[in-house]
Amino acid sequence: MGDYRDELELLIVTRFRTRREFCAATGLSEDMLSHVLARRKHMAIDTLTEALARTGFRLTIVPLVPLADGSDALDREAVANV
Repeated sequence: MGDYRDELELLIVTRFRTRREFCAATGLSEDMLSHVLARRKHMAIDTLTEALARTGFRLTIVPLVPLADGSDALDREAVANV
């Protein structure tokens, strides 16, 4: 099972020419990004959230498996009424 680092790397290779360009856009250091993508370190959620926001992306929480009705999205109205 992949984790946020797989999605982060996919974002970098599909939207930026280089990791350096991604780091310049987000304010992250190249050293930190290298450690995170090599799975030697984790990135704090607030750091990741701020970096992604600078590139027009955001974090979301999604189910690990499709829901019983076959959907993969949360029913926000149902959640709000809990």
